[in-house]
Amino acid sequence: VSDLFVTVGAIDAMNDRLDKEYHNHITKILEDTLQEISDHTGKYLHNLGKKIKPKQETVRDMINAVPSSLSYEDHTGKLPIHSTIWSPDSFEYISLLVKEGVKYNVGGECGRGGLLAEENNSTCSTIENKLNVLQLLTTVHNGTADLDLAYLETLKELRQ
Repeated sequence: VSDLFVTVGAIDAMNDRLDKEYHNHITKILEDTLQEISDHTGKYLHNLGKKIKPKQETVRDMINAVPSSLSYEDHTGKLPIHSTIWSPDSFEYISLLVKEGVKYNVGGECGRGGLLAEENNSTCSTIENKLNVLQLLTTVHNGTADLDLAYLETLKELRQ
């Protein structure tokens, strides 16, 4: 990987001396690579707490390195923040994803870092059943007091 960075740096330093066609091709390769890294990181964020449990600091550093990963939509159109709502093991990451999402404008100018981004409810197709993360935090019920308490604690964290 470090060789790649050295190569990219060297090519960038020669930018004004390179053949335009060559430079454009290298630029396209790098753009495609960046997109792959963003997609891969987005998929990783969708699995927080489920298959993987990295430290929050590590997740924050990953997001800062690849901010576009916060806007990665899975095959159902969900953002990583949506995926955290549905798994109790992911709750600890909700506040982090929202706070970082605010920094990187996830969900648009008024999306509050993805907190107001709607999730398409796959069980119902009517517009009334499209809920945002904030609504999901207050309405998703898995039947136990512990989970209700976890949702409440997450909402309190978000208020800070």
